[in-house]
Formats: sequence, structure tokens, C-alpha cells
Amino acid sequence: TREEKAEGSDAQPETKQEQKPEEKKEELETYSKDVQRRIAKLTKKWREAERQKDEALAFAKNQKEAKETLSNKAWIVLFLSGCIYSLLVGVDTGAVTYYSAYLWQWQPNEISVYSLWQAASVICIALFAPMIAYGRSKKNIAVGIFLCTIFIGPLPIVLRLLEPYVGISLIPANGSDALWWILLFHGCLAVTLGSLGFVFIGSMAMEIVEDVEKTTGRREEGLLGTVNAFIHKLVGAGGVLIAGLIVSWAGFDDPNATEEMLNGEIINRFAFVHVVLGFCLPIFSTLLVLMFDIDRKVHLENVNDLGYVEKE
Repeated sequence: TREEKAEGSDAQPETKQEQKPEEKKEELETYSKDVQRRIAKLTKKWREAERQKDEALAFAKNQKEAKETLSNKAWIVLFLSGCIYSLLVGVDTGAVTYYSAYLWQWQPNEISVYSLWQAASVICIALFAPMIAYGRSKKNIAVGIFLCTIFIGPLPIVLRLLEPYVGISLIPANGSDALWWILLFHGCLAVTLGSLGFVFIGSMAMEIVEDVEKTTGRREEGLLGTVNAFIHKLVGAGGVLIAGLIVSWAGFDDPNATEEMLNGEIINRFAFVHVVLGFCLPIFSTLLVLMFDIDRKVHLENVNDLGYVEKE
């Protein structure tokens, strides 16, 4: 038995020696896999950090370039002018409907043709815009047109509001043929002048592109146009909110309002606020346009300096 125990004790270390290399190999493989996982995780984090760094640098570069582009004085004055006008457009949203129904007391079928005549007027004047602008300062033409629009636009409404104070009829009575033709002519003239003015404003805005390119070395029509359109629509939406407040303040949402009140004091309050805003806001907008400093001479110099004109 002692010999068997001795043989058993001698055999046991041999078994451990046979298992040791396998355990060691398994342990190394486990350690190797763990190291590989850690290296992969660190590599992923490093790549993510590098990507975020590149994105941050690209964002900072874009911000700097956008700031350089949008710091152009001519663009700023047109942008602010457009914001004021967009606010006015928003405030005037739906105002024609109230005037037609309560101030002039037209039925929809009686004035349905107005929109067709106004559209035709805009198309016709747009065709003549190049001839009007030829050899003239677009800024001066635009400012002159806007000043005319400021006084012509609210004229019929002002005359109607003044009648109770002057004691005489300043405009034909509601329902008359004379009033129908006067309002048709006035509507066509107003939209024609407004559209023509903004044809020149759009042309002036395009001249800013070359002025910016000369300063920054980049051509940025997309940025200049997109910022304008987005902010102006946002401001216009704020104007719509103000229009709703005016309607409520005037009393159109009063459930106790009678037809006589709607056609009298309520529409008069509504018209008064719109006339004041329609007079003041365009004046501020026009004053900003006067600060536009790119004339024909400066534009031609920019085009020549950028190499867009072939030299003989």
C-alpha cells in the first residue's frame, strides 16, 4: 500500500504538469482578447474624438465665414428693410377681406375680377422694368416708388375715415360704379408700384454678391438668400400674430357686435391702426434702403476686379 500511495503521489504532479500548459494557453488567449477589446475601445474613442474635433473646427470655420459674409453693410440694410416690410405684410394679412366686407361693403362676386386685373398689371410692369432701370440708379428708383406707395396705398381708406370730420364726401358712396372703378384702378396701381419696387430691390440684392465676393473671396448667393428668406418669413409670421391682435382689439370677435357696429366704429378702429402701421413701417423700411451704398459705379468696379468682364 505504501508503494501504491507513493506511486499515486508521484503520478499526481505529472498530471498537473500536463494541465499547466493548457491553462496557461487559455489564460493567455483570454488576456489577449481582453487587451484587443480594450485597444479597440480606445481606438474607437480616439477616432470619435478626432471626428468631433474636425466637426468643431469645420463649424467654427463656417461660423467665421458666415459672419464675414453677413457683415456686409449693404446686405444688413436691405435685410433690416425687408424685415420691417415682412412685418407689415404679416400685419396686413386678411385686411383686404375686412375692408371689402365692412368698409366698402362689397359682395365677393362684385370684386372677384380685381385679382385678375392686378395680376395682369404686375406682369405688364415687370416687362417694362429693364427699360425703366436702364442708365438710372436702381436705389433712387426703388426709394421713389416706395415713397409713392406709402401715400397712394392707404389713400382711399384715409379719405373715407376723414369724411365724418370734414362733413363732405371725399370718395364716392359705397355700391356706386364710380367707387368700383376707383378701387380697381387704385388696387392695380398699388400692387404695380409695390412689385416694381421689389424688382429693383431684388436686383440690388444680387449686386451684394459681387461686393461680398470681392471682400471675402467667396461667392455666397445661397447663404445671403437663405438667411433673408428664412428670417423674413419668421418675421412675417409674427406680423400675422399682430394682425390677429388688431382684429380682436377692434372688436370683430365681440359676440354682441351688431352689423351697424361692424360697418361703423369697429371697422374704423381696424382701419385706423392699419393706416398708421402702413404709413410708419414703410417709411422706416425706405430710410434703410437709402443707406444702401452700392451704386452702378461700385458694382461695375467689383465686376471688373473679379474678372467677370473680358478686357479688350
